[in-house]
Amino acid sequence: MKNLLNPNIEFTDPDTLQFCLPLSDKEFWYCEPNCCHDELLPESDSTERIIYDMLCGYPEDLIRLSSVVSEVKEFISNGRLWCSGDISIDDIDEEERLELMQAYGYSRDSLGSDAEWNQLICESYFETYCITDFS
Repeated sequence: MKNLLNPNIEFTDPDTLQFCLPLSDKEFWYCEPNCCHDELLPESDSTERIIYDMLCGYPEDLIRLSSVVSEVKEFISNGRLWCSGDISIDDIDEEERLELMQAYGYSRDSLGSDAEWNQLICESYFETYCITDFS
């Protein structure tokens, strides 16, 4: 989870605390809280759930507070609480790419560079398979 503290981290979906770290123009590391973990279930009264509820939507604050609040540091350091993994555009076949883009309503014309397009496809893949493949 050290990638969360990388200065190049991107906040791709602040409302779910989803992060992306571009590793190259074709490979990206994604993570977001594993909301299926017992400590993060909506009915949980755990410290982790309280942190999630307070900071969901505020990824900059999550990162900033992790250096001064031990409970927040533990939250972002606990890999069991996060779904994360590297995704390469080369590992997603053309048919899957098209399915993802249709499901998310994107078209190739909507973004300019190949890197932006690759990141969007990889993000869609991560969101689709987050719980099954990355937890």
